[in-house]
Amino acid sequence: MEFNSQFLIDALPVLSLVGFGLLVMLLDAFKNDKITSLVTIVGILVSMVLAIPGLVAPEEMRLSFYNVIYAGGLAGLIHIFLCISGILSIPFITEYLKKQNQSHLQGEIFALIIFSLIGMNLLATANDLIMTFIGLEIMSVSLYVLAGSFKKDLRSNEAGLKYFLLGAFASAFLLFGISLIYGMTGTTMLDRISTIDPNLIKDKFPMLFYPALVLIAIGFLFKLSAFPFHVWTPDVYSGAPTPLVGFMATGSKMASVIAFGFILSSLLPQTGDKLSQLIAFLAVISMIYGNIVAAQQRNIKRLLAYSSISHTGYMLLGVAGGPEGYKAAIFYMLIYTFMTVAAFALISSIENSEEDLNYENWKGLGVKNISFGIVMSILMFSLAGFPPLAGFIGKYFVFLAAVKGGFVAHAVVGILTSVVGAYYYLRVLVTMFFEKPSDGTEPKSLQIQNSILLPIIVLAAIILIIGIMPAPITSYLDILYGKAGFFAKI
Repeated sequence: MEFNSQFLIDALPVLSLVGFGLLVMLLDAFKNDKITSLVTIVGILVSMVLAIPGLVAPEEMRLSFYNVIYAGGLAGLIHIFLCISGILSIPFITEYLKKQNQSHLQGEIFALIIFSLIGMNLLATANDLIMTFIGLEIMSVSLYVLAGSFKKDLRSNEAGLKYFLLGAFASAFLLFGISLIYGMTGTTMLDRISTIDPNLIKDKFPMLFYPALVLIAIGFLFKLSAFPFHVWTPDVYSGAPTPLVGFMATGSKMASVIAFGFILSSLLPQTGDKLSQLIAFLAVISMIYGNIVAAQQRNIKRLLAYSSISHTGYMLLGVAGGPEGYKAAIFYMLIYTFMTVAAFALISSIENSEEDLNYENWKGLGVKNISFGIVMSILMFSLAGFPPLAGFIGKYFVFLAAVKGGFVAHAVVGILTSVVGAYYYLRVLVTMFFEKPSDGTEPKSLQIQNSILLPIIVLAAIILIIGIMPAPITSYLDILYGKAGFFAKI
């Protein structure tokens, strides 16, 4: 096959990330933190700009690079969404490293963030199961190192080790499932798999087909921290550097949800609705477990870790709802990115030790520090799903897609579990505004850098604006989604 210049154009957003990732590694040798962070931000922005042409003049999402990846249209928008999760985290990570006297790690951490974004983009836009695995591993290896990046912190070491060991098992399951699919269909291309006669596969390989799907599902459900593949989540989230958790909890989940949606779309003709029913069931269990256990936590960081399991359930419920649900899940992930990055960044701004994140040390903080209290209130209300904030709109679209997909009972369970979620999110605010330290001392005054507080205020404003006016994003997503090839038609 001849080389087509269009290949290079389609690959430019990812290739630019590769170039800037290597440049950041080189600049790290000079130990200039300001230049390193600036180059990282510029690199991600350049990659986003290179993905814009397909959005300005929407065209069908097309296969590119020997039909291995998707490009243009919705794929470009997904690339931008993923980059947003990275670029939002940079200023918060910079300040956190300074506060923790770990500025010497800035270059390698930013390089790993860029490389993980490369993996996320390959994973989310892959049409080939082999490319899916390659993207997943590039993303995962980078995140393993990020989780354990504080080498002298035992909790960070534990987080990185647990994430690596359990992630290796999940990757093995995924690769085994891919090999079985290839053995049965003779191809790893998702668009080709979707056109194969369903009866041909199930009749010829009755004992292998569904086990292969289960193995692939396990690989993705681990990355999404869905129940019962969530066991790594609380320890990794609580042990990893706090602002890095915001990035790890958003970008990786967004890429995994989208990739899982692609694979599910291509396999639905062969499975009927059995796979969707399984995903919907796991979504319900994740919502129930995540919310109930989060309500029992006394540490803010672990609370958000367990609540992320419930948010995974909401996203999976959208995926189970079919093509309309995939779109709702993508929109939900964008909103979840804004909320989660801001929440972990705000938490990191007052964290000096693990004890700072216990409820006891949050009593009265909202009254003593008004700006901190207001922003945290917006984030907690949005995560709980209160109107008119973006979290409410995201859940509304997910539940609506589930109902349209025939999962009415599952959507009702999701709404009920959201009530439990509202309890523990509001409990944080009750602690901040209506309780006083048990030892009778005054709540401590916080000295939050403007370089941290101002970006968080901007994110809180975005959450409010999207909640009030979601139409611009949803309408444009509808346009691109309608031109997304087989992904939107099955």
